[in-house]
Amino acid sequence: EITKIHLLKRKRDPEKFNLELIAKASVGFSGAEIEQAIVSSLFDAFQAENEVDTEMIMNSIRQTKPLSVTMKENIDALRNWAAARTRFASSQGETEEIPSLGRQLEF
Repeated sequence: EITKIHLLKRKRDPEKFNLELIAKASVGFSGAEIEQAIVSSLFDAFQAENEVDTEMIMNSIRQTKPLSVTMKENIDALRNWAAARTRFASSQGETEEIPSLGRQLEF
């Protein structure tokens, strides 16, 4: 869906691309990284005086190392830190009971 959005944003017909292949190749990529792969392939197509195609996008993806790979240790450390110190923004199943500190707000 992200690839489709960025192709439409650049006035390209997503039906002309193998979106499933691109999606499989871009596992671990952020939306911004997918967008930049498309932008890069558009520049390559312009330089070649050709229209962008699936293979050009695939080449851009192959040349990119996503942050989920290059910053893996930092991301894992941040996730571990957050797991013990923060609250999930979305439901993660059962909720944990927070113990009372013995004080109540008085009105």
